[in-house]
Amino acid sequence: MVLATLAVGYFILTPGDYAVLGRSAAYAAGGLSNFFFLRNTGYFNAAAETMPLLHTWSLGVEEQFYVIWPLLLVAALRVSARWPRLVPALMGALILASFAYAVQKVGTNPKSAFYQPWTRAWELALVFIPAAWTGAISARLGDLLKLAGLLAILAPILLLTAQSPFPGANALAPVLGTALLLLPTPAPTRMARVLALEPLPFVGRISYSLYLWHWPIIVLMRHYQNGARLDLAWGAAALVLSILAAWLSWRFVEQPFRHMRPAPRLSIGAGALTAGVVAAVGLGLFFSGGLPGRVSPQLQAMGSKDRMWGWACPQHVPEGPAKGLCAAGAPWASAGTRAIIWGDSHAEQLMPMLDVAGRQADTAIALFRACPAIIEAGGIRRDFAGIPTYNEDCRASRAAVLALLKAAPDISLVILAGAWPSTAQNLYRHPGEAVGFEAGRRLLLEGFDDLMPRLAAPGRRVLVMADIPHWASDPVPCVVANDGSLLRAPCTRTVNRLAPPDYDSWQRDVNDVFRSMRGRYGDATIAIPADALCGPQSCQSIVEGEFFYYDLDHVRRNLSPAATRALAERLGLADLLRGGEPRVAGPRADK
Repeated sequence: MVLATLAVGYFILTPGDYAVLGRSAAYAAGGLSNFFFLRNTGYFNAAAETMPLLHTWSLGVEEQFYVIWPLLLVAALRVSARWPRLVPALMGALILASFAYAVQKVGTNPKSAFYQPWTRAWELALVFIPAAWTGAISARLGDLLKLAGLLAILAPILLLTAQSPFPGANALAPVLGTALLLLPTPAPTRMARVLALEPLPFVGRISYSLYLWHWPIIVLMRHYQNGARLDLAWGAAALVLSILAAWLSWRFVEQPFRHMRPAPRLSIGAGALTAGVVAAVGLGLFFSGGLPGRVSPQLQAMGSKDRMWGWACPQHVPEGPAKGLCAAGAPWASAGTRAIIWGDSHAEQLMPMLDVAGRQADTAIALFRACPAIIEAGGIRRDFAGIPTYNEDCRASRAAVLALLKAAPDISLVILAGAWPSTAQNLYRHPGEAVGFEAGRRLLLEGFDDLMPRLAAPGRRVLVMADIPHWASDPVPCVVANDGSLLRAPCTRTVNRLAPPDYDSWQRDVNDVFRSMRGRYGDATIAIPADALCGPQSCQSIVEGEFFYYDLDHVRRNLSPAATRALAERLGLADLLRGGEPRVAGPRADK
């Protein structure tokens, strides 16, 4: 399955995605997939759902459990000879400890809770209990228990959502349900007879192979479809192809190997050799950068998230309260103006352009990478799924920035940038309060009302940067498809301009909030990139022949020097650093 996925990926995947696939294949060969995906899924990694071998994380957890649990059982058997009652107590304590750790971890670090073997051990251990059950169960009680088990498995499917904490307590029902279904009974129950009806036994026979094949097939189809969700026809094709591949694997791989009786040394040697070959191929793909020679130079520059975001910091602040921060533009020690830009990745994306503009305007700009500046301003918080400690972290970073500014009166320009449109959609003040567009617009303005006076100091200016125009969905897959280097479905979207319906309409409302700020905070400058990049009908997405978007709402940081300079000029960044007025595009911006 892994080698077949690597073979198909050669024709479909960009160099970055192919390199990641190769590395994940090497981890899968070693039974360590869960640790790979723990470290390589997140905000600036490829989305987990686009990784063809993501499903092998559970095999990694299972293999790790099968290494450790037997050792514990052997130790328990030795102890049981002297203290027979101690063994169940110790095993129960281990299960409870793992469960408690999972519950605690899912509240503080959900991704770690999902992939770690220690937070999953209780699930596998609990299902072992039926195998050790020796009590008598009547047929009627068995039927009731099996029915309860089935309902416990089905209930989470209906009740849990993508935002539900998992595993933790929410995994308890399906795990207990599985244990009840596996509970041995003296005679076949009604549930057993139902589960014996075709095609359920057939699905059971091929289930392991079906699990192995279904996810790579779905993900590779989505890559072929340029990231689109599979419609009914493609979904049906994925189902048929998965079942066919699973049956072939079961018939010609599983069954023959299951009935072979090779010597243990031969089995171990063959397994190690196979794993070694897979790991070697995977690592070769990873260290080659995903075989970039397969694609055009344009796609080589855009074929990896890491590459598109790559930018070498030109200098670091040598001393003072901002010591150690990455700085762009004029040399910090001799710059006529010292500035700090405060914000998230949407502030980071501006650094290559600010480096060009800062040298033109004799301004050095230090980056304080933190939450959007309005989080925790006047008690305003953000509902940020996946990071339970987000607001607490933002409170700490906000305090650090304000303390730095208080201690550094030589910083005469503060630049605020952030993911304002997405931030505004999830703002609230009190737990349980509704979030959304209406509340977001109001709280965005109130957050700035609280923040701006705190930035004031003699001789200090504030420049607020609204965000670049957002696409409604990621345009990069369409750029990849249009390039023609890879086997992809034709893309019907227009990506050489950003125009309705692709232009995020919510961002227009947020930009109106920023326009209302002009004159509200004294001489603070409010710059709206859409005013500089967009005409009445559409916005730029290409400069100096280069598509400049990283995804739906970030600018690439690896643009050529000419493209970086041209985009900085189009945004009027040098003039803004000097205190000039924001740039506004003319009618030709649509051309």
